[in-house]
Amino acid sequence: MFSKLKQIVLSNIKKLIPVAARVLGVKLLNKDQTLKFLKSAEINFHRENSVQLLPVETFGGTIKGFDKGDIVKSSYSAVYCLKGKAVKILPYGGIQLESKILDLDFGSSEFLRSRFTFKKRKIIYNRNCIVIWSHNWGGGYYDYLIFIYAKLLRIQEVLGEEEFRSSIVLYPLFGKSFEKELLELAGLNENQVLDVRSNIVEAENYYFANNEKWFFPNIGDIKNLSKLPLSLSIKKFSEYNRIYISRKIRRKLNNEEEIIQVLEEFGFKIIEDKTRTLKEQMEIYSSADIILGPHGASFSNILWCRPNTVLIELFSNQYYPPYFKYLANVLGLKYYAIIENNVGVSDDAYSFKNIFISPEVIRSSLSKILLNQKVSPLKAF
Repeated sequence: MFSKLKQIVLSNIKKLIPVAARVLGVKLLNKDQTLKFLKSAEINFHRENSVQLLPVETFGGTIKGFDKGDIVKSSYSAVYCLKGKAVKILPYGGIQLESKILDLDFGSSEFLRSRFTFKKRKIIYNRNCIVIWSHNWGGGYYDYLIFIYAKLLRIQEVLGEEEFRSSIVLYPLFGKSFEKELLELAGLNENQVLDVRSNIVEAENYYFANNEKWFFPNIGDIKNLSKLPLSLSIKKFSEYNRIYISRKIRRKLNNEEEIIQVLEEFGFKIIEDKTRTLKEQMEIYSSADIILGPHGASFSNILWCRPNTVLIELFSNQYYPPYFKYLANVLGLKYYAIIENNVGVSDDAYSFKNIFISPEVIRSSLSKILLNQKVSPLKAF
């Protein structure tokens, strides 16, 4: 009830933000207005694609529509370049051009707060500045990979190595270990990546890119991300053939100990919920033939999986978003879902809800799935 009330209050506040912005003499462009306005600044783009989502076999409860093959549109993704002093980079990473505030990610709700931020920012001069994110949130593993790092790779691809390595990257930094690893993997040193809350870059050229759809990132971005293991010496480990991804916090299995006993019958290795290096995560997922676990950001690592890897996602009966169903389809993986009984409408308000699935449902589901894959239910040791 509280979550619902909170959503209603936030929704009403967001409606007032454009009105307040007009009082301050600026206009907040929505996503469509932004893309139209920037059309002449577009230097590269990937068209949206029609993606055929294959029918999904579900176990436990029934998710309406999962058993049918939907066609969805992936995001339109582009890279833009603006020149000159008319460009203003705001303290949250947003871009203002004259009196217009651009919506390059997921709204401009942080604009008003930034108007009351009086912290003085250090001015740096550089020929190229890359601005990649316009929110203070985004430090989660999935969000960072799909919404932020994918844009950085898109811009890197367009600029070429020489121009890219001479650029300064500007956004609200999160201080995460995987963030540092990914930036180093892109060839950036710490002096090239600055926090927009403390720094401002005056440049000849400002490069930036867009996000469009929350659930369905552009196929070109997914392909760029999936190539990352090629930059590292990734090893394959047979012990990770069948893996269960445990969760310690929200959306964890309430009866995990019971479920683990069943999984051990099928030869699954239990992957504990702890911090790992990017390389370690790549090695675990790229070694797997079958992956099972509750819906969570760790499944972003299916980007490193081989085609035909099996992903089995566990859901509560009130939250079952299609993030990884979509990614699995694009990457050529085989996807199944196991969900609690009494399935309701999927609602973000229940994204913290833990999961209970009976051991019998897990056992029978795995037996059927492994039979479909024509492999022995019991792993040979």
